[in-house]
Amino acid sequence: MSGQAAVELLRAYFERVRSAELVRLQKKFSRLSDAERHEVDAITAGMVEALASRFQDGFTRASEPHVDAVMNLFRLSNNPDDPSVR
Repeated sequence: MSGQAAVELLRAYFERVRSAELVRLQKKFSRLSDAERHEVDAITAGMVEALASRFQDGFTRASEPHVDAVMNLFRLSNNPDDPSVR
């Protein structure tokens, strides 16, 4: 798998985790103003981007076995029929 494809899968995975956590914490966020909720959304989106960028930097220099090892660690696949992708 190419490093760029791996980064895209990781970014999507991180975004799914972020979204699930925001939904899970929705009750706590209900006390926040719209501006504060927007700020939480922006902060967490920035965290996802920072993590994905860090992987992108590393994957440009990584060999395929290293990329595959990270993909296995996060249980990611580029097969859309793989249930772990959802």
